[in-house]
Amino acid sequence: MNREKMLFGKIKLTAMTRNDLEIVMHPQIDGMSMFFNSVEYRTPHLHPEWEVLYVLEKPMIIQSLQNVYHVKPGDLAMINPYQPHEMYCSDESGSCTFLCLQMSPELFSEAYPKIDHIYAEDIQITNYFDSTQLLSLKKMMMQMMNEYLEEKEDYELLCLSRSAVLMYQILQHIPYHLQTSQEIEERDRRNARLSRLLQYVDEHYRFKASLTEFAKEESCTLNYMSAFVKESLNQTFQEYVKTVRFHCACKMILNGDKSMQNVCVESGFSDYRYFSEVFRQRTGMTPEQYSHHPTVHMDAQQTHHSLHSLEHFYSRGKSLELLSEYKKAVM
Repeated sequence: MNREKMLFGKIKLTAMTRNDLEIVMHPQIDGMSMFFNSVEYRTPHLHPEWEVLYVLEKPMIIQSLQNVYHVKPGDLAMINPYQPHEMYCSDESGSCTFLCLQMSPELFSEAYPKIDHIYAEDIQITNYFDSTQLLSLKKMMMQMMNEYLEEKEDYELLCLSRSAVLMYQILQHIPYHLQTSQEIEERDRRNARLSRLLQYVDEHYRFKASLTEFAKEESCTLNYMSAFVKESLNQTFQEYVKTVRFHCACKMILNGDKSMQNVCVESGFSDYRYFSEVFRQRTGMTPEQYSHHPTVHMDAQQTHHSLHSLEHFYSRGKSLELLSEYKKAVM
């Protein structure tokens, strides 16, 4: 199976708007947030927080730089601050649901300055715990989520203290190294360039997105920039541009106010035959069939489809329901 088939296959079709969702994914506590999420695909991205994922339903694939990690339901994974990564469900028929804990290094750095230099060498932290230790971590995350959602008096202290204990337990087991100041500076330079690249695609995908042009803007050779993109995104520049164009076309089809020919042109595809072939590869349908599929217009209140993701967030009430369901497996 080729990479594109694995990424999309015949995707489960759902609505693609946000529509003022009351979603639980913003930080209620400065420097910390917790939320449930179901992801079919999330393009390469990075953020300044530590991110601990407890995968609950369906296997997830995380790609970071040149590494591919297969994370099964019941596994825990952790992503370093500013570590480029993408994620997608390896089950072609649906999305991967997980509990996410995001923690800013600033939560710990005043008391523990070393945290700013720690870089975990493996995303799959499950591999470094025995079954009893792993169960303890899962229970801790579930308890934190319960406290986070209920917001009882002084719950912030409980969540912050548990997050510190969780990080302590993880760092006692996983392999990591301390980055030097020079390594951090180099990481920041590369990530700044990667951010400019992603921004460049966002601004040019409807027209002619040229890696040659971007390389000139960065005062780099095309060969260097091609290697940089492949190493950073684990795909070619054109593969990434095609993904963004596909998501743009899906959003326009949902709005339903443009002809398929206009959708093709305005989302940046070079010709209609190629446009139609991309849809057949990724949805199993032509654009016309896709536009009339009944599930395309369902569940608008739960689904967020942007240029960079197809994922499902949950209200506070639904999050409490999910928590009650998933706690049974660990509590």
